[in-house]
Amino acid sequence: MFAPGSAQDREGNAATQAMIVPVAPDRLPAPLPPGVDPKLVISLPTQIQDIEISFVMDDGDSAPGDFDFNDLTLYLDDINTGIILNGWPNDANDFRNTVSGTPLNGDAILAALEADGKLIATFSDADPSDNFWDLSGGFDATLKIK
Repeated sequence: MFAPGSAQDREGNAATQAMIVPVAPDRLPAPLPPGVDPKLVISLPTQIQDIEISFVMDDGDSAPGDFDFNDLTLYLDDINTGIILNGWPNDANDFRNTVSGTPLNGDAILAALEADGKLIATFSDADPSDNFWDLSGGFDATLKIK
């Protein structure tokens, strides 16, 4: 049970809506009280704390020293997350990397997810004329939102 007005956003404003999400007990961000061992826990997320994306890319050029280092940014539903996609090296084939961070626009991303139950990931290159991405062979990505 929650006390009235206890669900608040980062600025201290009372939440006006919530999403109910079933969560396995072993996937909780904090331990349950001693003696509590449910098969299912219901979570009421009101904000996004962290976004993690993992995907495979060939010749990413975003490792330190490469020309796209600090140039590639993750967008979700056309919303800038502010998460920089560094770590895919030059000339690497089928290289899987994972990046994460606290999003700039977490409230807008959560609202977009609640609106239709999905998020579409896109990427922005700060200087797109220096490279191109070929994802024509398919795209395998894992997105985690906490």
